[in-house]
Amino acid sequence: LNDSMERVYKVYTGNKELDEILNNKDRFYLIYGDPGTGKTNLVSKIARESVLRGSSVAYVCTEGSVNVTNLLSDPEVIDRDIKFAFPATLTELLKAVITLLVENPPDVIIIDTINYLYRIEGGYSYRSNEIFISIISILHYISRTLGRYVLATAQVRETEEGLEPSGIVFLDFYRPYMIRSVKRDINLFEIILEKDNQKFLFSIGEKDLVWRNAL
Repeated sequence: LNDSMERVYKVYTGNKELDEILNNKDRFYLIYGDPGTGKTNLVSKIARESVLRGSSVAYVCTEGSVNVTNLLSDPEVIDRDIKFAFPATLTELLKAVITLLVENPPDVIIIDTINYLYRIEGGYSYRSNEIFISIISILHYISRTLGRYVLATAQVRETEEGLEPSGIVFLDFYRPYMIRSVKRDINLFEIILEKDNQKFLFSIGEKDLVWRNAL
């Protein structure tokens, strides 16, 4: 396709090759990795690129981040079709997800971080498990049945087999497309699309994420 016939996607990253993959592989993505590996920078970049290209976006932030603060104050973003939610408890996160379901879900839903509140509220209790499963099942329905795109970041824990997202026993049931984020150098990061074994490098500038292999 030439520039005048550029494909219209729902999810945009600023990297055409990655856009092609994310818009044609799946609709439920889980981005996981150690702290400081660029997960929030990545989904903030996706939120900004997507809304500027005409997609409607919901950004649900459970931890708080300078990236979200920047989005909230970005004059190019604030007048676009983007909504923010800041749940402080697992129950509030469930309510936020239910609200997205019943109020005509946007094209792109970002949950940053999906398992943070689950962990700090003593994850693995019966009540926490019940709420967490409900959140994931609703997001699964929104993505697989309603055709919206859901991108969730996840905190990890160390196991004998290596790193895995907390609550993976529940997440795995819904088969999200797994993307791992890794820090390679002082300001060099990599995401690994595990299903397809494809890798994309990026660095983090003062105001933006920059793809090192952008097309």
